[in-house]
Amino acid sequence: MTAAHLFVLLSVVVNLVYGIMVYLTNPRRSANQQFLTLTLVLGAWMACVWNALNARTPEVATIGVRWASAFAQLVPTAFFLLRIAIIRPDLSWSGGVRRALPLLLVNAAIGVMCLTPFYLHTMVMPDAATGADDVAQPKYGPGIAIFIFYYLTALGWLITLYIRDARQARGIQRTEIQYVLLACGACLFTGTTLALVIPVLTGSYRTAPMAPLCAVVLNAILAYGIATQRIMGVALVLRRATAYALLAVYLSLLYAAVAWFATRVLQLAGGTPDFWPGLLAALTVAFSVVPANGRMQRIANRLFINAPTLDGGLMVGQITQALQSLSTTDDMARHFANIVSQNLDTDRVLILVGDDADFVEVHPATESTLRIGAASPLALMLAAEALPLVADTLGRRQLLPGQADALDQMRSLSAAAAVGIRLKNRLSGFVLLGPRLSGRIYGAPETDALRFVCGELAVAMENSRLFTETRNSRIYNDILLDNLGTGVIAMDRQQIITVINRDAQRILGRQPHNLIGKPCDTLPSPLGPILKDTLDTGVRHADEEVRLDVGAKDPIFVRVGGSVFHSHTGEPLGALIVFHDVTRLKHLQTQIRRSDRLASMGTLSAGMAHEIKNPLVTIKTFTQLLPDRYDDPEFRDSFLSLMTEEVRRIDTLVNQLLTFARPSKPTLAPMHLHTVVDDSLRLVAQQLEQHHVIVTREYHCAEDMMMGDADLLSQALVNFFLNAQDAMPGGGTLRVTTSVVQNSRVRARGAGASSAGTALLLRIEDNGVGISEDDLAHIFDPFFTTKSHGTGLGLAVAHGIVEEQGGMIDVQSQTGSGTAFLISLPLPEKPESA
Repeated sequence: MTAAHLFVLLSVVVNLVYGIMVYLTNPRRSANQQFLTLTLVLGAWMACVWNALNARTPEVATIGVRWASAFAQLVPTAFFLLRIAIIRPDLSWSGGVRRALPLLLVNAAIGVMCLTPFYLHTMVMPDAATGADDVAQPKYGPGIAIFIFYYLTALGWLITLYIRDARQARGIQRTEIQYVLLACGACLFTGTTLALVIPVLTGSYRTAPMAPLCAVVLNAILAYGIATQRIMGVALVLRRATAYALLAVYLSLLYAAVAWFATRVLQLAGGTPDFWPGLLAALTVAFSVVPANGRMQRIANRLFINAPTLDGGLMVGQITQALQSLSTTDDMARHFANIVSQNLDTDRVLILVGDDADFVEVHPATESTLRIGAASPLALMLAAEALPLVADTLGRRQLLPGQADALDQMRSLSAAAAVGIRLKNRLSGFVLLGPRLSGRIYGAPETDALRFVCGELAVAMENSRLFTETRNSRIYNDILLDNLGTGVIAMDRQQIITVINRDAQRILGRQPHNLIGKPCDTLPSPLGPILKDTLDTGVRHADEEVRLDVGAKDPIFVRVGGSVFHSHTGEPLGALIVFHDVTRLKHLQTQIRRSDRLASMGTLSAGMAHEIKNPLVTIKTFTQLLPDRYDDPEFRDSFLSLMTEEVRRIDTLVNQLLTFARPSKPTLAPMHLHTVVDDSLRLVAQQLEQHHVIVTREYHCAEDMMMGDADLLSQALVNFFLNAQDAMPGGGTLRVTTSVVQNSRVRARGAGASSAGTALLLRIEDNGVGISEDDLAHIFDPFFTTKSHGTGLGLAVAHGIVEEQGGMIDVQSQTGSGTAFLISLPLPEKPESA
């Protein structure tokens, strides 16, 4: 068996396997059945050719050639059946056979003729002495003319039908017909080259028996055109095939030239040409592949300059440039659709974007907006498929029920292709494209380009959404800032002012351009230092009242709060201060104090009149009786004792009144709060014990050193302790606790006072009768008391003493449960260690 015989046998096997695999793996049964029919006809023809080549007698060779001719004349009929399956995909195999019945009858008659001596008399076997390249020579009869006439007529008629169908068909049908024509052309070229061109050029018929390989070429191209899912247009296949053929010829010639030149050089140098010429030629070819491939591609493009093609790089560049210059979704969708329409030759591009549970049409803008549910078959298939969907090629694969519904939905929307707009592996929208005006399909290059540009569109739309949200958020924040009745100033980490709202501009009397972009030192004192201190220390300022001197006639008082703001990672980004004008409030407070002073004067006058009148009545009575009873020693002793007591009572009242009206200024000195508390409790210990009051102390602050006036503070504490004693007439528990807290309301006093509002909290708590809600607002008013004794000045004086030392007093009380006085006193700032 010669190599030619093996090639024919291999062609038979490959051809049959090709046909059976396509038939079994592709769901398009009608076209596949016709393709399988053609495959079997060609396989039988090649088997007969192989049998004839291997024949050792003229009789066997004659039978092989007769049967080969009989099967060969069936080829046009098989192509006719394949054509019917392409243009009528809904037609069954039996329906196609009925349409080809007249042709089959002619085939039967000619097939019978081919099996008779009328067609072929005999085969003349080659003489063994002539060489292995010779083949058996046929001795044809008159029937050969009938065979040739039928064959050429049938082929001409089929080519005419296919060309007409290619012009009339559109979409995948046109592409399939074009692939049939391409396969026939390639088959004819391969067979002619092997059986005629090479023998004529070389004078050897060694390649003639390999002519059946043309059937394998035919089957391979037909299988690709009928069965593949990601199909390419015929023009692109021809262009690439031409480029690769040119590349192969160029590299072969280059290899031969380099090898010949290297051999000649080695021979002239006296060397022995061995593997060095081949190695040098191989290296030259290897380094020339990439540049040569580019050149051959350009040559092929010029050869097929009129063939329709898609410049994917140009479309991607146009879309990328357009999307970078746009910011709104509507503009991006419109420009994207226009560029896709121009490059892909379609007049219908629909863009839908996800909106809650639906995908809503954003382009084109129509009165009836298209909405497709996220649970629709098309949306679910696009979410599951990363590749674009092409209606023409979806039918070439086995579809599940849901996928078949998606294909039906595409057809109902007149969509030839659907491409998902995917972002972070999530379907955020999709693009529907109508059929191409040229009738071509959306092949692999088009779908690859669409997939890429839709990815660019997804990123651009997401950036547009984020840009819109950021812009709306900024507008929203700007509106809020400008409409706040509070001034806001912010600066970045470089202490450059970045934000100043409208109320801050009004309070400071400055325009934004005079402050924004400037250092925080530009702000009037003390706003600038507060802002800088907030950023430097990270300590929050809260409700600090400061005076601003902004060049106005009268000083401006503001309450300021400041804090540091951080990024999502916790890194400080800058600081801001919030302040509001309290100048009018302070004026109102002054007026209220003046009114309260006048009211207090009336209260004081009434209280003094009442308190002084009683001892004066006693003094007056005894004074009136003194002339008559002067000689009575007992009367004189009683008068002297009573007069002394009543004068002392008036003196005490006047002193308390003076203390309240003009409290003496405290003399601040370092003191221990716990010592003052203990000394004050010692002063009233006997009275507390007599009233069955148990005292408990809980000192939780390790350092109680502060600046204060111990005598005045002790006087205030005694008043609080005695007031607690009076609130527990049947005895009880007096609890005194201390702790360190942050209280920005305490006023810093003296050098070294803390600016952060660190305070000592002294809590004096009893479990007595408590204070009613109505009385709670008046407990610090002078001469206000609910007791049957006392002047009502004790808590008022104590309140004044605490305030003079920079402290604050809060009261918590509930009727029947007791009362707690919370006294906050400022702590001095600890000196920083070197």
